[in-house]
Amino acid sequence: MRHPFRAGLFAAVVAAGALAVAPAAYAGAAAPTDPAPPALYVLVPGVQGETPDDAKGALIRAGLTVGTVTGVEDCVNLGRVVKQDPAAKTLVLRGSAVNLTVGKAPAKGCEVTR
Repeated sequence: MRHPFRAGLFAAVVAAGALAVAPAAYAGAAAPTDPAPPALYVLVPGVQGETPDDAKGALIRAGLTVGTVTGVEDCVNLGRVVKQDPAAKTLVLRGSAVNLTVGKAPAKGCEVTR
């Protein structure tokens, strides 16, 4: 029958052997520089005023995806993001979709004012 003392002694010997093999890891040396795990939540970047392609790149770099892209008649902001949902600086789960509203020309065209 084995004694608990012998099992404890065995564990101590094994631990001492591990220290002898890699003493720097336990002797106050710098901790390993493992990368931090990815954040569960991210801040939505502000993409209003950007082109849809630039907005998509910024969202992907932030860990998000592009949701629905809707066009709205807007002669001042043609081809630019005029609205985003969720709004900039909102905390959302990584991988969430951000919906974009992009300015487009009306069917009859934009008036030129001088």
